[in-house]
Amino acid sequence: MNIFKRGLDRRTQPVEKDNRMSNDWQFRVKFNVGVPEKFVLETDYLERLFEKACDIIDTHSYSLRLTIEVVPKKRKAGYDHPARTITISAKNYKAGTLAHEFGHAIICHVFVVPPSETLQEIICGYIDHQITKKGF
Repeated sequence: MNIFKRGLDRRTQPVEKDNRMSNDWQFRVKFNVGVPEKFVLETDYLERLFEKACDIIDTHSYSLRLTIEVVPKKRKAGYDHPARTITISAKNYKAGTLAHEFGHAIICHVFVVPPSETLQEIICGYIDHQITKKGF
């Protein structure tokens, strides 16, 4: 899947685009200043990747609302649970990495008491491995 389809205007300010999904959950994609114009995360791409991550761990989370923040500099991806924000870098983006962070969001949303970080990393590492191994 080519995610570099169309450019958005990012000349002066961050561009925010709300993408409402067909189910009951929503992604808000926030592009910070400096992200290359060719880097775009399409709504259908995010939806399919999220559903694939849910399928891998056999859990579906339709009421989850997330912000995906795309930063221009090379940086480690991460999930901030209180803010419900996934931060990824446009320079070292991989589908498996975004699916891994989706896994953290799903786990923290589904479980009343989220499992330990070690167990979360094992589960999310499995999601990353499946997406990378089988391709997306």
